[in-house]
Amino acid sequence: MFRHPSVASFRFLFLALLLGAVAHPVLAQDAPLTTDPGTTAAAPADPAAPQQTPPAIPPQRPSGLTAEPAFLSKIMNFADNWAGSGTGNKKEGFYPELSNMITGAGWLAAGPGYRRYFAKDQAYAEASAALSWHAYKMGQVKVEAPELANRHLTLGTQAMWSDNTQVHYFGIGPDINPDAESQYRLQAHDVVGYAIGTFAESFTVTGIFGWLGRPALMDPGGTFLDDTIPNTRQAFPAVPAATLSKQPSYLHDEVAVASDTRDHRGHPTEGHLYRGALTNYWDRTGGFFTFHTWEAEALEYIPLADKRVVLAFHGWTVSSPPEANHEIPFYLMPTIGGSANPSPSSTPKPVNGSPYGLWSWIPTSLRPTRPGDSAWPKRGPRLGYFAMQS
Repeated sequence: MFRHPSVASFRFLFLALLLGAVAHPVLAQDAPLTTDPGTTAAAPADPAAPQQTPPAIPPQRPSGLTAEPAFLSKIMNFADNWAGSGTGNKKEGFYPELSNMITGAGWLAAGPGYRRYFAKDQAYAEASAALSWHAYKMGQVKVEAPELANRHLTLGTQAMWSDNTQVHYFGIGPDINPDAESQYRLQAHDVVGYAIGTFAESFTVTGIFGWLGRPALMDPGGTFLDDTIPNTRQAFPAVPAATLSKQPSYLHDEVAVASDTRDHRGHPTEGHLYRGALTNYWDRTGGFFTFHTWEAEALEYIPLADKRVVLAFHGWTVSSPPEANHEIPFYLMPTIGGSANPSPSSTPKPVNGSPYGLWSWIPTSLRPTRPGDSAWPKRGPRLGYFAMQS
């Protein structure tokens, strides 16, 4: 419910320094042309003996424009396997929790997780917690049955608590002033139940219903806090819900349809993701903050040169029609920017209306530093961007 300011530049710098320190050329050596004098030459094969078919050589992943070091591939594949962001099932046992943090948590966020299957491996339960560079904290427990009705139905429930210590806020609309930066702290707990129906290999319908307890809006905290940045509630007292002594609780639901043909969730190289969703938030206190949003998203990957270059195009639009006597709390407004809906700016820009965006991207063979929940590639040069609000 709270979407994943971006720190991609710091992550990229860290990755570049790491690769420069450990990557080194490995020279291939030719096989010796002479037989070791201490060994006996093999006898010639019997022409009458049946010939054995040589083992098939598995296809190799293209190296891309930037070679991916073997140690990095192993790390990312390990994280993919345990997180289930690839094509296989999630693994049982302990795993690293590397996701479930919103944008602004810092360049490093990690913690422990544990997963256990039951009911003849038809369902699993998991729990995890994580701490980030800016002392963002999260904890979650989930129970899911992912292969019901001959793998056509997934049922699950999840409870999550989060403490986001330094959420940046610049105002509403696309023409915000970068010098108007402010911060706030938001604690929240959310309980949801969900169902995912798979009606074709790539077509799904998802339904979510949940309860969001009263979010706690507080002064910013955490580590590496910049005391010169003002509190959002003082800098923007007129934005919806900023000055409430107690925030309302919400019932919320979402219905989404999606067509997903990506070859890998964590680092795709071909395929598409088309998605549309209707989301409703129902203010259970007085109804003033009840609102509805319509969202559409298109993501297309076009591989070139045997997948050594991949063009990725991302379009996104969300509409929150204004209603009489209703407002959207500023911390629940849809945003352009950040990890979930990335733009060239690292700052999420809350918009109250109908924003539109289009992005294009060329990822290299370097894989995302945090695989899993984002379909958008996190590495490569951006080609272009535009955003509008109506």
